[in-house]
Amino acid sequence: IFSVIVCVGNLLMAEICGRVADAISFEFKDTRENCYMVLYLTAIALNVGLDLWTTYFMATQIMVGMDFRTEDGILLADVDSFVQKFESYALQRSMGQQLLEY
Repeated sequence: IFSVIVCVGNLLMAEICGRVADAISFEFKDTRENCYMVLYLTAIALNVGLDLWTTYFMATQIMVGMDFRTEDGILLADVDSFVQKFESYALQRSMGQQLLEY
């Protein structure tokens, strides 16, 4: 069911980008296609960025809930810095696994 949701979302994104590019009423078809490409690229980049943020957020919550620690023995819940959280082995392993499955 997740794959169907992803496919429908991608189709909607392509359709919306196409309609926006058509609504601008460019004089040449090449310009319309360039606009569509930029809109679609922007939408895909935003989608990937949100996916990465969601993966990071979920991995952080799971690792904090399981009382994981950094290499220095500090609880992940007590770490405030994004860089320190991101550099912890547990979080990198979890995010790597999630991205591999993605």
